[in-house]
Amino acid sequence: RNSLAMLRVGSLYLAFWLVHARGVAAGKRCDVFNVPGKGPMCGPAAFVPAFGKCGTNAFKAYTELHPHVKWPHQSEVNFDPADTPAMDLVRLHNPGVRPDDAHVWMVKHPSMEARGPGLAARLLQHYPSAAVFFVTCDPETLLFRWYRHYMERTLFYCFRTTATDTHYYHYPEPCDTLSPALPFEPSGPHAPEDAATPRDVLRMAKGWGVRSLLDLYARIYNFDAGCKRPAADVEMFRSLWSIFNVGMDLFGPAKRCEEWLPKSPAEWNRPRTQDEKNNSLGNHDQVVAGYVREGFEVSRNLEVFFMEAWQEEGVHYLERIHRVLGIPLLGYPWVQAHGFTPIYSITSVGNTIQNNQEVAGVAEELQQLALDDLTKVPRSEVLFRAAHRECCAWKQMIGHLPPWRACQSPCMPSPPPPATPAPPPSPSP
Repeated sequence: RNSLAMLRVGSLYLAFWLVHARGVAAGKRCDVFNVPGKGPMCGPAAFVPAFGKCGTNAFKAYTELHPHVKWPHQSEVNFDPADTPAMDLVRLHNPGVRPDDAHVWMVKHPSMEARGPGLAARLLQHYPSAAVFFVTCDPETLLFRWYRHYMERTLFYCFRTTATDTHYYHYPEPCDTLSPALPFEPSGPHAPEDAATPRDVLRMAKGWGVRSLLDLYARIYNFDAGCKRPAADVEMFRSLWSIFNVGMDLFGPAKRCEEWLPKSPAEWNRPRTQDEKNNSLGNHDQVVAGYVREGFEVSRNLEVFFMEAWQEEGVHYLERIHRVLGIPLLGYPWVQAHGFTPIYSITSVGNTIQNNQEVAGVAEELQQLALDDLTKVPRSEVLFRAAHRECCAWKQMIGHLPPWRACQSPCMPSPPPPATPAPPPSPSP
């Protein structure tokens, strides 16, 4: 054990020597900011602007294992210069990275996808040396990841069962004050008195023939039926809406389903008003394409990673990350990465790196509710077609396919460009 420890320390010293001997510190990605009271500090070497529920926490957990890669203490930081001036971002969130040391730092906020190409232009303007890393995932299962997250993390009763008055939450529409009394005793022995559990929802939904939480998910997002709900489902969701409050308005009207219907690239890129929602389900490639149009270049200062590929491609992914960051990969503690076992934010960040009883309890509950196995997620032809379109777009943009079910179907060859008409013949002399 001592020999291994000495070897690990020796490798760190060697990495430090190589960094300075080869001048990598001067070549690392670092926009220098002279922060008042702190002196020269580096801006972020890379930003992770997307995508939510696609493994940005896993990306952070895997990369921060390297001794020269740092992240801010705050998990998600608004790094849009339109909201947070670059100097303020560096002053408030730089974890001690300076131009002359061997370190770099990154920052993430997976909901920045909604900012569009305008954010790409602002990042290039204020952080010209920085790169962007996108973490994406299979559109066929992405909505289910959100569903699972909100059912476990944001499910509440509309009123306290031990109080005489109604307890409102931040959504104005659900939780009608005329809601009937709960038809059962709430479950969840260690939960606050106003917290609900997925089992409570299922017990009530079974009155409308819902067999499982997977079945409930399929009824919420019935894309193949154009989000048109049978009368019985309309009644069921109205009742759930009146008793439970949950993120993403899961039990809301059918328009919540319609907002998530995958759009064509032309429709997704259509200019829209500030109030119009533009969910990027099935259009993650279009988000990245917007960054490319603004001046980012694939493999130079932009990389795309697929959450489902970490176990197979983890080593290659880290090589690409460190090449773009401009620091050596030497010194990475491979053993601590646990073979890049999947990390899900629903069971806390780094469940294979920072294990605890709460994580184990949530994982066990997911298994009992049949929410742990993504292969059992109800399939949708609409989502399959959206995923397949993305597969082919990624192949064209970055040169390889994601490891998704839809990518097993061949892509149609791109139509040849229109032929240039031949010039008219010169007049005869």
